[in-house]
Amino acid sequence: MGLGPEDLPAEPSPFTRGQIDIIVVFERTGAALSIIGVLLIFFAFAAFKRLRSVPNTFIVFASIANLGASAACLIGYSGVTQGEESHLCQAQAFMFELFMQSDPWWSFAMAVNVYMVFFFAANPNSFLRYWWAYFFVCYGVPFIPALWLILVRDSRGGVYGNATIWCWIDKDWSNLRIYTYYLPIWVCITLSACIYISVGYYVFNQRNQLRNLSLSNPATRDPPDQRDSGEKNLFTNAAVMGRIATEVTQVTTVHHTHACGSGDGPKSPSAATVNWFDGPVENQSFPELGLGHQPSSLNPYHTVTRITADPVPKRPFWTRFSHAYNRWCSKFNHMDPVKLAYLRTSFVFAISVLVTWTPSSINRVHDVIHPGTASFGLNLASGIVLPLQGVWNTFIFFTTSWKTLREEVRLRWDMWKGLPRGHQAATAARTERERAVELERRIGGRDRIQKGRDDVSLPDSSVTSSTMRVMRDGSFTSL
Repeated sequence: MGLGPEDLPAEPSPFTRGQIDIIVVFERTGAALSIIGVLLIFFAFAAFKRLRSVPNTFIVFASIANLGASAACLIGYSGVTQGEESHLCQAQAFMFELFMQSDPWWSFAMAVNVYMVFFFAANPNSFLRYWWAYFFVCYGVPFIPALWLILVRDSRGGVYGNATIWCWIDKDWSNLRIYTYYLPIWVCITLSACIYISVGYYVFNQRNQLRNLSLSNPATRDPPDQRDSGEKNLFTNAAVMGRIATEVTQVTTVHHTHACGSGDGPKSPSAATVNWFDGPVENQSFPELGLGHQPSSLNPYHTVTRITADPVPKRPFWTRFSHAYNRWCSKFNHMDPVKLAYLRTSFVFAISVLVTWTPSSINRVHDVIHPGTASFGLNLASGIVLPLQGVWNTFIFFTTSWKTLREEVRLRWDMWKGLPRGHQAATAARTERERAVELERRIGGRDRIQKGRDDVSLPDSSVTSSTMRVMRDGSFTSL
């Protein structure tokens, strides 16, 4: 895949032939993987009806742009070697300008949809009725500068030309790279980040309100018999931290009492007393032992509880990461599953766009600060991450839909083995019924908490509370 002398452009390149070969290899490898991934997305979306959800539909729309951008990346350095005025170079530059920046626009469109769902209670299925509007914005807006730049000519020549590692906006028109490309992209990324921050604040604020209501409403509290006592917590913690060793140290005290009468013989020593209860021993009596007299103030028995803690072995990193991720996901259990699925897909899509465009933007800033120089490391990073947009979308599409895809594949496999159709229908119906039950459970939980909010200020005649005091002699006193 190396370049020969006839493949080098007339204008000298800031990189050596070996460096250009390395960049071209990564460009075409990433582009090939993206094309394969996009084709898998199209096949799965067409083959399995249950995968045609709203988030997946928008990923399919964005994958069209990934296909065009990957085709431009496959051309690689060949457009530059063909000459800046060649049709191959102009076509590659046009595809870069149009399709590369369409991905951030689709990410911004999905962020707007998330905003509409959470703050205006919009139905996600209604977005598909306006698919033509999304296409007009996400493809139409980048199409305007892409077409205009291919028509512009002046004394410097055309706008599209040698961009170091491929054909794009020529170095003599470097200012246009900012205004027609990077500025719209980062506006989309910034606005998307603002939307997700506001949605995150909204979600956690609603969660905290629901939690506070559940704690303040007596009807939603746990009954007393389900609460952990201090003793239970002690031994539970000990099971985690180490061992509990209890020592009973007996101290025998003998009192010699001399009678005031004529007898001088010693009396029997007083009985030893065990302080089994908290508080001063003077307030304790033991009728079951027949000890009617007040015990001595000296406590002859001492109970010492020692906790021996062995160091807990450190869990593996992936185990700790999995537990932390599960705890974080549990914070969203009160949410509508449809909203949660849409938020998850859109947010991960926005993260992929951010990761894709950060190295390329840093490279562009470097070119502005240091004109006339080129960084091989930054250009290599751009050549690696930009062609991988289709790989990112493939990863998002199949990871967020993996469970549904696995069920559909299993149904098709059963059909191929000749199992009756009723078996497949029953399995699908059971799955949908389980989904409906889970959704009803979550919605019902929110309704109960809302009802508790309405009833928290009203007296409830069916709920009574009392405090009982258990006396040492076994009697009960109501307070």
